[in-house]
Amino acid sequence: MSASTRISYGVLAFTIILAGFLHLGAPLLVVLFSYFALRQLYYLTKRKWLALVLFIVVVTGIAAAAVYLYPCHHPCVARCG
Repeated sequence: MSASTRISYGVLAFTIILAGFLHLGAPLLVVLFSYFALRQLYYLTKRKWLALVLFIVVVTGIAAAAVYLYPCHHPCVARCG
C-alpha cells in the first residue's frame, strides 16, 4: 500500500470518527450519496458538465417538491392557503 493510499484511508477514518463525535452523520451521508450520484451520472453521460447539470436539476426538483409538499403541516406556518 502506498503512502498516499494510507493517508487517504486515514483522512477518511478521521472524518467518519469526527462526524460521529460531532453528531454530523446525516450531512456526511448526504455528501457521500451526492458523490455517488455524481459519479453514476458521469458514468452514464461521459461528460462532466452534463452530469453536473443533471445533478443540479435533480436536487432542485427534490427541493421544490419538499417545499411544495411541506408548508401546511409545520407549526410555525400561520395559515395555509
